[in-house]
Amino acid sequence: MKKRLNALIVAGLATLSSLAVNPSDITIYINPGHGGHDSDDRNVTIAPYAAGDTAGFWESNSNLDKGFRLRELLWEQGYNVVMSRVTNTSNDDLGLTTIGRLANASGADLFLSIHSNATGTEARRNFPLMLFRGYDNEPQIEGSMEWATVANKHLLTNGATVWTSTSMNVRGDWSFYPSWGTSGLGVLRALTVTGMLSEGSFHDYIPETYRLMNIDFKWLEAWNFRKAINEYFGVDGVDYGAVVGRLNDVRFTRDGEYKMFNDDLLAALEGITVTLYDAEGVTKIDEYTTDNLSNGIYCFRHVTPGSYKLKFVGDGYVAEELDITVAADEVTYANLKMTKEPNTPPVVESYSPMWSEGEEEVLCNEPVVLQFNWNMNTELTEAAFSIEPAVEGTITWEDQNFRMVFTPNDAYTTSTLYTVKLSTAACHAGGMAMENPVEFTFKTNDRNYMKITGQFPNEGDPVHYDNPSIEVRFDKFPYVVPILNQIKCLDSTGATVNLYKRNMKYSKTGDEYGYVRIPFSKDLTVGETYTLILAKEISDADGISLRDSVTVNFVAVDAGEVKTDPTIEAFEDATLYTLKSDGCTNLTSSTMSSATGLFDKCLSVTYEFTGTEGGEIQWARTSLPENLMTSADAIGAHVYGDLTGNAVYVELTSETDVKYAKLCNMTFLGWRYVTVPLTMLEGEKTYQMSGLYMTQDASIISRKGTFMLDNVNLLANGAGVENVENSAVDKFKIWPNPASEYLISSVDGIVEKIELVSMNGAVVASAQENVLNVSEVAEGTYIARVYTKSGSAVAKVVIKH
Repeated sequence: MKKRLNALIVAGLATLSSLAVNPSDITIYINPGHGGHDSDDRNVTIAPYAAGDTAGFWESNSNLDKGFRLRELLWEQGYNVVMSRVTNTSNDDLGLTTIGRLANASGADLFLSIHSNATGTEARRNFPLMLFRGYDNEPQIEGSMEWATVANKHLLTNGATVWTSTSMNVRGDWSFYPSWGTSGLGVLRALTVTGMLSEGSFHDYIPETYRLMNIDFKWLEAWNFRKAINEYFGVDGVDYGAVVGRLNDVRFTRDGEYKMFNDDLLAALEGITVTLYDAEGVTKIDEYTTDNLSNGIYCFRHVTPGSYKLKFVGDGYVAEELDITVAADEVTYANLKMTKEPNTPPVVESYSPMWSEGEEEVLCNEPVVLQFNWNMNTELTEAAFSIEPAVEGTITWEDQNFRMVFTPNDAYTTSTLYTVKLSTAACHAGGMAMENPVEFTFKTNDRNYMKITGQFPNEGDPVHYDNPSIEVRFDKFPYVVPILNQIKCLDSTGATVNLYKRNMKYSKTGDEYGYVRIPFSKDLTVGETYTLILAKEISDADGISLRDSVTVNFVAVDAGEVKTDPTIEAFEDATLYTLKSDGCTNLTSSTMSSATGLFDKCLSVTYEFTGTEGGEIQWARTSLPENLMTSADAIGAHVYGDLTGNAVYVELTSETDVKYAKLCNMTFLGWRYVTVPLTMLEGEKTYQMSGLYMTQDASIISRKGTFMLDNVNLLANGAGVENVENSAVDKFKIWPNPASEYLISSVDGIVEKIELVSMNGAVVASAQENVLNVSEVAEGTYIARVYTKSGSAVAKVVIKH
């Protein structure tokens, strides 16, 4: 028929749009595969049928039912139909070659062999497969691949089944069975008319097996074949539609020890009456009751296009309604998950956290979960819930309101015993209350927040603009999957500054502490102020998060800005420094080498302490630089910090004593220029730089690291000194600055003494308290030194009257 139509077009007798395709001119040959319940047939044993029971599932029965349903649909549209068999006996189980020859002899325009598939293994699945004669994409019979493709497309529209794959599966049988050569499928071997074999679904996927026991589900496959045949020949569809659906329990699962996927995990509902009403739900149109074969299928076949209401009623289930619209020649799929009607008092089947005295304490962010046997009245159940000591939190519902989850808005208090209560005011959706209250306790552990143990940058930090990075160190390994969305940087206009996410580094198994380091994607702008934001949601693998978000402002600087002051030490020759073993404590190893620095080469120092309790390292210079320093001077140094918090000093030696000038605590990452007044030097003595010294900040992040040093410059008479660091004195402040009458200092502790030192090293004023009278001090620049029990701190101040 298709060839005859093409011939008319080629002959120019009419255009395609003017050709009325008459189904009465088309013959379809239907071959319901297998037959006779013989050895070549396939039986799947499902309850309640015994193996071999011909009333149970046999592929021959299923294929014949589909064939009959398709024949009825095609007859209705006027097609001519020939079937290879109309009974299911051994006698009409024809040979495969015979079937092909009969199809050729029938004058058929299209051949369809109806089958279902099986894996024969535990790897059960469910999808359609269409096979034509030939290699993939190389059909031996014209139109066969096109016919198979159209059929596959329509079978995949079946919304009442559960497909494990919705990919098109149209194959040549020579490619699909490569070991057979070009023999291929027997039923296609002798075929000369356009045709293919359909494996419509997998009959050993047990939920599908039960569906294939339903006559209307088999009618649905026939409907889709009819749609495909119409499309292939360009025949108009029918003027009515259909309504088909699958009913499952909303929560309770299917019985059976076999493979199930997606909705097939849920129990298929039996004995549910589905009634089709007019749009107002008044006039009854039709009625269908789901069978007792665990498929939940219902179907209304001949439905006039329009709007309708479906009502679902069944013993033990809450009645449901659905509004639907039916279109001509289309199936309206209306699957529904129904809820069991609660008819016994609700009980808590399980709860968490479950904890007993002596067991490991509970995480401080652990939600409280109550699992019920029925879907609950959420409002009444939430009102019946309490936790003591009181905790603010959020209640959510899961599992169709069978599960209540209380999540604390903030972490619980550490090492605290909490009591959870649920009173008998809790009710299920049917209004029945609990008969017995529920009460249980749990104790929290000693950690409720993720702690930052090291961070760069910090508030007000200068950050070297070239190749900068952000690094944050934690008391636990951070959960890094979402962390790129939890750390961001803004410029002074509020625009996002991009981070180089591909080069992010983070803690992994074997590391001593948790960290994340993320470089910026490009250099920063010198002089620009930036804002770093660490979200509160940053957490460890247990979900323990920061107590609060962290926001710091920092400024981009050029730490390598060229200095005009004389250079004391350029650090270009690492061999000038050697480890002073008798000056080290708790040291495992230390190496020194040359590296690329800010000014040509620099000194790179890698070290490792034995533990976290504190240690010291000393390095001696093999010869002394020529520059001489006094207490009136200062030095400036370029330090590449490793964020350990360890303190770095330069050793200064006179003829009679040794002093140490602290450069900084390395609470930063990258290059930084630091200045230090040498007020710790004695009187008019002169000193030379004789070595380096490090003290360990006793913490887990300080045990090992690598820092670098570049040019150390001499700042004669303290020129260029802006600030001095001293970690031994916490929260050190001094004000006002400039001062005219008094200088006031504060620290975290007691100030024992404050003194004012001139730039030539002379003490010009002092007091045994935190307030110093400077009203009689001459105007100028001075160094203020504050003494406490834990150490001292210095700052540059200006006196101005």
